[in-house]
Amino acid sequence: MVDAVEHALLPEATTVTAAGQRGTATVAEQQLASEVRQAAAAAQAALKEWGNAQGTAVTACFAERVLPAVQQLAKALLAWWRRPEQQAAAALEAAQAARSCAYLRCSNLAAEGGPAAGQQEGSMRCR
Repeated sequence: MVDAVEHALLPEATTVTAAGQRGTATVAEQQLASEVRQAAAAAQAALKEWGNAQGTAVTACFAERVLPAVQQLAKALLAWWRRPEQQAAAALEAAQAARSCAYLRCSNLAAEGGPAAGQQEGSMRCR
């Protein structure tokens, strides 16, 4: 779990924080980004405290400090990801990835074809 927090959630929190500080961010986005930033700082502090704990304090520190901090970070990131703009961008990305030719016997499958490629060199759209 610690690796997941350090290698996935904290870098994502940094990205969200940067997005919330852009001049184009709405007040709601700035608020969400602030919540993510605060939760990430709390998670980092809890992980550091847990790393310094010794003996029986390790388990108590993990249960009392790390888990709640990571849960709060996950909750804040989930709120960010659930924004309509974020969902629309994720849906568009998924749709573009899925828009290659579905006809696997197509002779143009290995070329630059498929609707996502447009009418580029070697592209033939099904009609």
